[in-house]
Amino acid sequence: MKMKEISIPIQNSRSVVYEVVHALEEKNIDIQAINIVDTGNCGQLRLLSSDVMNIRRILMQHHIPARVENVAAVELNEDAGSLAEIMKALMQADIQVKYAYRCNAHDRHTDLMVLACSDADKAIQVLHGSKRQHRAA
Repeated sequence: MKMKEISIPIQNSRSVVYEVVHALEEKNIDIQAINIVDTGNCGQLRLLSSDVMNIRRILMQHHIPARVENVAAVELNEDAGSLAEIMKALMQADIQVKYAYRCNAHDRHTDLMVLACSDADKAIQVLHGSKRQHRAA
């Protein structure tokens, strides 16, 4: 399934992540997944939520820059080699994976692999048709 991911550039300080999640918590925003990447002097905070528009509004009110990007989310099988099959199908379709992370789909009690790809729509289409029929969440 295609999801909207919010990406926030953050300075490497102890308070930035707290400020973001606290601002969202105050408005009862549910964060489905969080990913933090350190890139040296700056980092990236990535969030998945079903309430993207409210998150953008809250971040703008707090003068926190953010961008929204389409990502593909696919349910992972428990079988060994499941991730390799996903990556092989994307590679064969000439889809570049920029980054990926695993999270729990709390409403389904399964794990999701979140993939930022060169073409999220094409990635979802390819994964629906792959050998093991990966469920594009």
